[in-house]
Amino acid sequence: MERLSRGKRIVFTALTGILALLLVEFVSWLAFTAMDSEPFSFQGLSAERQLVMDKGDVDENAFESFERASRGIEGEVVHPFLGFVHSPDDQETHRLMERFQVGISEYGFFVPSQFSETPSPEAYRVGIFGGSVAMALSNYGDLLVSVLKQSPTLADQEIVVINFAMGGYKQPQQLMVLSYFLSLGERLDMVINLDGFNEVALPFVENVPNGVFPFYPRAWRIRAGHLPDLPAQRCAGRIDHLYEKRADHAKRFEAWPWRRSVTCNLFWKGLDRRLAVTQQAMREEMVERLSGERSFFLNGPAYSYDSEEELFHDLAAMWMRGSVQMHRLCQGNGIAYYHFLQPNQYVPDSKPMGREERTASYCEDHKYREPKKRDIRTSWLAEKGSYGRECLSGIFPWSLLKCPRRYTKIPAAISTDWDIASSWTPWPI
Repeated sequence: MERLSRGKRIVFTALTGILALLLVEFVSWLAFTAMDSEPFSFQGLSAERQLVMDKGDVDENAFESFERASRGIEGEVVHPFLGFVHSPDDQETHRLMERFQVGISEYGFFVPSQFSETPSPEAYRVGIFGGSVAMALSNYGDLLVSVLKQSPTLADQEIVVINFAMGGYKQPQQLMVLSYFLSLGERLDMVINLDGFNEVALPFVENVPNGVFPFYPRAWRIRAGHLPDLPAQRCAGRIDHLYEKRADHAKRFEAWPWRRSVTCNLFWKGLDRRLAVTQQAMREEMVERLSGERSFFLNGPAYSYDSEEELFHDLAAMWMRGSVQMHRLCQGNGIAYYHFLQPNQYVPDSKPMGREERTASYCEDHKYREPKKRDIRTSWLAEKGSYGRECLSGIFPWSLLKCPRRYTKIPAAISTDWDIASSWTPWPI
């Protein structure tokens, strides 16, 4: 047999290697399809890795759970009236300020960069209240201003958006913040309250399982008592280490050419999933350790309920009463008040989502899914007739929301005549 020339041998070896790689890639694609419910997508997996890297650097969901509190609660400090605020002097606070490109007020609330300068005394002042989504809304305040200026009344007036929202806030904290700042002499012309998620999700997942009064601020046991023992601190350290380890793996596999390989993506997916399972087990271990013995200082008043349905109704009732009192407080001070329901992605068929958005905002086994998928808020308020109408102005429109990277891109959809615009979904009562 005639021996192949050196050049042909090289070509043959190269082709054989390429075919072998293609076969491995195809088998990996089949394995990925069998393992994951979502179809394979380089772009979607890249978005997942970016999310992991963000959480490993600075926990972008600055409103997570007890493990977040154990990491220093992202520069938050206990406040005697409001539960907690950001500490303007804390290094973690400044890391968040740099990341989200915001300033901070002397009272511990983030200030949107476009409203950092002192407004004139005649400026029309709009206060934003609520949790993390409301805080993100304030950071897109220039869009809100552009829409409000379409009103003939405000067309030629300076408008300033002031953030009174903070990640993890839930009623009655919004009510307390409004009362506190009005008592300090704050002047507001309009209040926008965007909430309804934390009020139901956080007490069910965090407070109640740990014996803490459901209407206390989130992570109160840690805020009031810090970490109670060395094993809990060690557990928190291991959780923090896993954040960094997952972020490091994500960064490595996001580099070229590994991010363009199905096999490498399959390997990363399996590795990250294994680490995430370990991380979840440590979270549960720490929550169990933090339960500890009961004390009034750490747990607050005793609270009991006969069924989860009763608990959810109590949570929705507190949420509603807080908003009604905010409305009446605004009414007594000549302030326009608008309350919008924060959307809930776990209500079936409430919003079509692509892979990237679903990756950033939806998790089949997320701890918040159980309390939110019931969406007890709307059914409870519907039972209350006019009392519910006094509480709620409208439902924040899912159709106008996009969240490719955790925070939402807030649309310019506030009414120009200070009522609900046609683009908002009306309250169905």
